[in-house]
Amino acid sequence: MTTLSYLNVQEAIDTLGSNYRLETANLESVALQDIASINGTPEYLDHGDLFAVLANADQLQDTDYNKDFCQSVLRSYLDFPQEDPDGISLEFSTLRLPSGSTIAKTIITPDNLNPDKEPIIFAGGIFHNTPVYLDFLSQIAQQTGREICAFDSPGVGSSRFDDQSLTYKALAESFPAVISSQYGDGRSVITMAHSLGTVGLRHIYKKIEKRGQDLISNPVTKYVFVAPVPAPGELNQFSGAYVADGVKGMTQNKGILEPGENAYDFYAQEHTDAQWQGLHDMISHERMPATVGPYMGVVLKTNARPIKKDFDDPKVAYVMMENDNVFVSNPRKQARAEKAGAHIIAGADHSAIASPTVYQDLVDQFVAIIEE
Repeated sequence: MTTLSYLNVQEAIDTLGSNYRLETANLESVALQDIASINGTPEYLDHGDLFAVLANADQLQDTDYNKDFCQSVLRSYLDFPQEDPDGISLEFSTLRLPSGSTIAKTIITPDNLNPDKEPIIFAGGIFHNTPVYLDFLSQIAQQTGREICAFDSPGVGSSRFDDQSLTYKALAESFPAVISSQYGDGRSVITMAHSLGTVGLRHIYKKIEKRGQDLISNPVTKYVFVAPVPAPGELNQFSGAYVADGVKGMTQNKGILEPGENAYDFYAQEHTDAQWQGLHDMISHERMPATVGPYMGVVLKTNARPIKKDFDDPKVAYVMMENDNVFVSNPRKQARAEKAGAHIIAGADHSAIASPTVYQDLVDQFVAIIEE
């Protein structure tokens, strides 16, 4: 490997630009090829490689000033704030799954950390990288005194799987691998996920709580499903328009899913203009390698692991958004779900927790759910 400097990183940023990824076979620069290899996925140069540089800035052979400046530039390019939020410390690390996917982890530590409280492991949704949740998660961390380990779901943000496409296996592997790598001491944890991230969360809930399998050494005290991918009978269901839009996108874009022109209507119709603009700026460049077969396989495997009878399990918090346009339900079904033990967030759209500024009332509701 060549000696990497800030200038090499800047070259990688300029070359990658707004592209989802670039084939390294078409890159003449040896430094760019080396950066593409840092994350163990040398076939492409992508955000995952630059996140790996951010997580391992010591590998740069440069002045301390340039290293610090490089971290600032990388943070900005990867949608993170250049400085840590007030009262919060951020750390970055990467993980390679058995399937070959790489996972980008962000550790959110509040200044008022209570080491006696269980940390929270959080997985985001499709097209939603960790930075879109950072305001929400930072507030949760500060109000609860808990450390949060947030990770991009496989194929999202800086979690990449090179030449593969979205599979159930990658999603299922993610939670056990992240928990074990971050909290291998066997301490108790709280798990939480939004949208696509709930597929992996559902997997470990069924395996650990219903089948008694030892996927991890950590006791899980709570499973928080936020706007979850539904299984039959859970009183919310895939929007037909959302499924049709996804299948159309995969077909027209030759195996690539993207937010598309309907992103606002699906994810953020209740966001203010400023909130939507902030979210749009961070998700508009997102892409997800996916083909119809494996994509539907994710849905079918999810359908085979319903938790409709577990809404009243004290370990389960099933949180539905009242005005969700991705996983929809009518008021009558929402009332039935709430009676069965689910939580309904009034007035919330699918991505209510994903915004540069999240309302205090919304945060308070989730703090109550986590702490109950």
